[in-house]
This record gives sequence, structure tokens and C-alpha cells, in this order.
Amino acid sequence: MPFNLTTGAALRRRINALDPERDDEEITRLSSLVLYGDAYFAHSTFLVTFARQAAVPAIARVLYRSGQGDVVVDPRRRNDDTIVFFTEFYRRGYRSEQGRAAIARMEKIHSNFKMDDETKAYTMATVIFEPERLAAYFGCAPFSDNELMGRWNFWRGFAAEMPLKLPADTREDFLAWMTDYEQRAYAYTPDGAAIFDALVEDWRRWYPNWIGGAKVARESLLALLDGHLRNAFHLPRASRSMDLRAKLTSNVYLRSTPIRVMRRDRSVARRFGRRHADPQNLDDVGYTPRIHQPRDKAKPAA
Repeated sequence: MPFNLTTGAALRRRINALDPERDDEEITRLSSLVLYGDAYFAHSTFLVTFARQAAVPAIARVLYRSGQGDVVVDPRRRNDDTIVFFTEFYRRGYRSEQGRAAIARMEKIHSNFKMDDETKAYTMATVIFEPERLAAYFGCAPFSDNELMGRWNFWRGFAAEMPLKLPADTREDFLAWMTDYEQRAYAYTPDGAAIFDALVEDWRRWYPNWIGGAKVARESLLALLDGHLRNAFHLPRASRSMDLRAKLTSNVYLRSTPIRVMRRDRSVARRFGRRHADPQNLDDVGYTPRIHQPRDKAKPAA
């Protein structure tokens, strides 16, 4: 096999040979960018993660911002930029100078919005746990224990660099906290519903009109949401046929991972960062506050 190509099975052996504490950055990079670095599936996981955040009224309000939030005005650009940020977090890690610079850039963006530490902790919990939770929703458990612990250690180290105090010291306790938080916090709001509509608009990129366009995109995304999350948006269940298609597609993708061939250096930033000359330059990626300058007053007639 050419040097730059590998298989899922070989990558999994490499991941499982690493130490989940010492090598947490490499485990997370290999898992998130290479092993599961297919654009369609990375995008679907991101959108479900984002939907969970929008089900929390306090987060939905920040995202919607009276209809002026980036995800409402230009959902594709906003989501592309966020995905590019995550690829850089995985590529740089959190220990290096470049990794700390990426975290500082993220925190500078977030400083424009009011979010308490509990809300930030929940946002991080969705990033940590949604990939495995979404896989479990379709009856799969594709991640090894080494992978799961490596990812936990990565995000715990990331949080320390922000800095953000997590509400639990162990992975199991943080997952339990997250589940309890969702039971307490999920609620319908018009802001949240509008955010979900924006996510559907972005998801349409995979569903051109000749295969159903917006209608099929909405059904497809609905099929990825569990009942509790759908209820938070007052959404119906997807059709039975779409549920079956989503389950089949997810199972085929996840269970075929060991035999799939992939590039060792692949990154979804190549797809989602196309609008940027250099997507690795995070100073040019992400939210920029809009500056409203007053118009010049008209001079009185002579």
C-alpha cells in the first residue's frame, strides 16, 4: 500500500498501542481527523451536536441573537468555520504554542457573548460524548476504550487551558452530569426552532433538488435526533423509511471502518475550509463583530 494510505484496522491498532494519557492528542487526532474524517459523517455529527446545544434556551438565545446570529444569517459559512476550528484543535493539540493560540482565538470569539461556566461545560460535553452517543443510537459501538479515554483526556486538558473548570473529574461522572443537565435544561424556544431550521438549510448541501432537496434534507436530519431532542424542538419523528435508511447508512459506514482505505494526512478542513486562502490561519476564520458606522449627516442646503 502506498506510504500515504492506510486502513482503518491499521489505524485502530496504532491508536490502541498509544497511551491514553500521554498520547491523548495523537489519539484524538487520528480518531477525529483520519479514522472518522469523512466529510459527510463529520458534518452530520457536528450538526446533531449543534442541535443539542440549541435545545438549551440560554445557548439558543446567544446563537439566534434576534435573528442576527451568524448561524441564521449564513449557516453554511458559520458551520464551515466552526468545523475548521475543530480540525485545527485536533491538528495542533492543546499543549503546543500553536494549540494554545487556537484556544485563545476561540476564547476571544466567545468573549463577545455572555455564557456562564455551566453552559460552557455542557457545550464541551456535547463535543466529547455526541460521536459515541450518536453511534449508540444506531446500535453501534465503534470506539475502543483507548480511543474514548484518549478523547476524554484531550478535552479535559483543553478545558484546563481555556481555562474552564469541569463539573466532574471522571468521564463517567461528566456523562452523568450531561444527561442530568439535558433533563433540566432542554426546552422549546422559537430561537432554538429557528436554529434547527438553519441547520437543515446547511445540511441541504448534500441533497440537491433532484434527490428531494429541502424536504429530504430535513427528514434525513430528523432521523439523527433521538426523541428527547426532537421533543425539545417540537419536531415529529422522521418517516419509517428514512429512519431505516439512516440506520443502514450509519451501520454500513461504522462497521466497514476496519476495511476502508484512507489517507494518513486527510482532514475535513480541505472541504470545509475552501472559502479561506489558508484555513490554518485562524485569525481569518470565525466570527468577527459587525461594526456599524453612522452615516454622514447630510449637509444643510445653502
